[in-house]
Amino acid sequence: MQYIKRVSYQGFLAHTVIYPAPAIGNSTKKKPRSLPITQQQRAANRKRSLAQLQGLIMANFVPREDLFVTFTHKAGTREEEARKAGDNLLNNLRAWCRRNGRELRYIKITEKQGQWHHHFILSHIPLEVLQKYWGKHRGRVSFSPLDDSQGYFDLTNYLLAEEKESRAGTGKNALRPRRKNEKAWTCSQGLALPPETVRVLDRPPRKKPVAPAGYQVVEGSREEYDSRFGRVISYTSQWIGPGLPKVYQRAQKRLTKRAAKQKNKERLQC
Repeated sequence: MQYIKRVSYQGFLAHTVIYPAPAIGNSTKKKPRSLPITQQQRAANRKRSLAQLQGLIMANFVPREDLFVTFTHKAGTREEEARKAGDNLLNNLRAWCRRNGRELRYIKITEKQGQWHHHFILSHIPLEVLQKYWGKHRGRVSFSPLDDSQGYFDLTNYLLAEEKESRAGTGKNALRPRRKNEKAWTCSQGLALPPETVRVLDRPPRKKPVAPAGYQVVEGSREEYDSRFGRVISYTSQWIGPGLPKVYQRAQKRLTKRAAKQKNKERLQC
């Protein structure tokens, strides 16, 4: 049996997953899932979602330049009203960016815990513009410069938390569970995907984890569990080289250059 080795680079971490691939060279259709998702698989899926979101932020946003913004609805807002308001907000921000020659990059998470609210990772837009298009009648706007501490680990854990500690409970403040097949987040088109490498292995993987160049395997990160096709192995490696990981240096240079160009353009317009 052949195996797939997939290495995803998220922030300062590289997540490696090695899993059996019995369908390679087989044109038969994949059978529908018949077994329930195990607790281990659920934990692995959450870990993968966190890693994907970390990498998406790192590859597309500039720390301390772009924004983390939360738009909160007033009490009593229904779900359909909240989602429609979020869509209207995005349409207005797109129109404003077109008029001002800007590119709108965003990642949006809509959830209800306490009140309905929208979390945005957003390319820089002046606060007065955000407040104008959200409107005081809808609720409050809170924002902060994007903080890249620990490769956005704390931020992504907060955004994808199953239950916020300050709101934990089973009453009216409990987090609304995500529906089956509901996306954890939505994002603007054209965002650069987190760097990833995929290799096909013709033999079972080595017992000892091997880190990518410039990385070191995190002690105790190796995990194994059985899928319906066979044994799955995963582990995490930490960047130990100077500065940013090489796979992200080019992306950050491009983003920083784009931000400087936008500032010069605005300065000339003034």
